[in-house]
Amino acid sequence: MAVLRLAKKRDRHPATRYLVAMRFAVLLVLAFVSACRVSTDCAKGDPSCSVGALLLSAQRSYRMKAFYVCRTTNLDTYLVNADIVTPAQSQAIGASTSWMRTDLDGKYLYIQSSGNNVDWYSIDRDTGLIARVGTFAIALAGNYEPSPYYKNIMVASLGASKMRTFSIGSDGSLTTLFINQDPGSTSPGKFVFHPTLPVVYTLETSTVRIQDLAANGALTFRTTAAATATTTNIAIDPNGRYLAVANNAAPGIQLYTIDSTGGLSAPSSAAFTNISILAFDSTGSFLMAGNTALPGVTTVNIPAMQSVQTFNTGTLPTTVIADRGGKYVLVGNPAPTLFSLYQFTQTGGLPSVKYEFVPTGNVTGVGMYSPYGF
Repeated sequence: MAVLRLAKKRDRHPATRYLVAMRFAVLLVLAFVSACRVSTDCAKGDPSCSVGALLLSAQRSYRMKAFYVCRTTNLDTYLVNADIVTPAQSQAIGASTSWMRTDLDGKYLYIQSSGNNVDWYSIDRDTGLIARVGTFAIALAGNYEPSPYYKNIMVASLGASKMRTFSIGSDGSLTTLFINQDPGSTSPGKFVFHPTLPVVYTLETSTVRIQDLAANGALTFRTTAAATATTTNIAIDPNGRYLAVANNAAPGIQLYTIDSTGGLSAPSSAAFTNISILAFDSTGSFLMAGNTALPGVTTVNIPAMQSVQTFNTGTLPTTVIADRGGKYVLVGNPAPTLFSLYQFTQTGGLPSVKYEFVPTGNVTGVGMYSPYGF
């Protein structure tokens, strides 16, 4: 009993309370430093990160670190840090490319190469620099997209009613899973994935075909949604709320609302002409439309479908990519050969050019990199 009383008296002593408070403060600092280290590792893509740490680092992880430009027979790398763009690499490629993609984890870069094959590069997760690994001898032209639902699957539309699915190996290699022959398809072209559902939307001459993707790579036709006969491109809101289709002629842009199952509503339309390319911003609140008539890129607010601003980005914008971190828009033009990096604002404007360059050779494709890919 005496010992207990003595302990209580000691607990009430000011010096004791001070020491306890100091110990508690030290523990808090150590916990904070540990959390910061975990968050930094998450930004580098450490698979051992906890869910909480991933959430803490999510905004930072989508920060664009690099972008890539294909120009005739070269692949160039530009690093981005604090709005400063630095040319970093130039590598020879077999021939001009019409598309460029990273996997969804931002580990590998794929581009179309000579003979319509696929060149494959590893990406340094800290810097964005790339190193060539090899070539996949597919010998079929097409459009390739990684699945956000099954991240180990890549899908390609190869024309002649064919959609091919590949598994992505741990080393980035592609292995054919299925060659999906769709008898109702006329000529599958550009397509997009729903961001949270295993659903594929494929653009054809006058329809959007909706297919379901299985874990084994099989595609199953579900239904079609009507579109105009002059479709040129397709884009999906990163939140999965809207699908947009571009047209060379009226109505210019058609906007579909996406339901909880991935189905599409009847489209609303906006009167634009000569729309060649589409891209949503990171919030899905604005659509950027490449316009060959004005010329330049027009930002359109969603869902009102009203023009906000048009910027002269070049006479033939064929590639428009929005940074998932919501800060940048990259525009490529093959004629005149030009690429521009703009800073994007939440009011739908592209207020300033952060970097612009006229390289030797035609700009045939552009791509972006962040630690969690695009």
